[in-house]
Amino acid sequence: MFSYNINPNTLTADFEVWICGEADSYYLFPTSVMKSIYEDPDAYVDKTHPEIRVAEVDMATHSLLFGRSGKRLDCSGYFRAVLGHYH
Repeated sequence: MFSYNINPNTLTADFEVWICGEADSYYLFPTSVMKSIYEDPDAYVDKTHPEIRVAEVDMATHSLLFGRSGKRLDCSGYFRAVLGHYH
């Protein structure tokens, strides 16, 4: 499992890259995905910094846990995605 933060700066880019330990183990997310997680009312909020949302990637299932009640996102379509060939 790999943990990440989504902060307001994340939402100003076109894409967000999350590298999971090694260079060939990454997810390329469009900002629209980050924004939907950030704005979700059930999203985990960082206890110290309320403007930050917390998410965790499980590479074994390509799922992103981001909210209360086990809210998850299938992120298999973002695994090793490439700009210009984005699906």
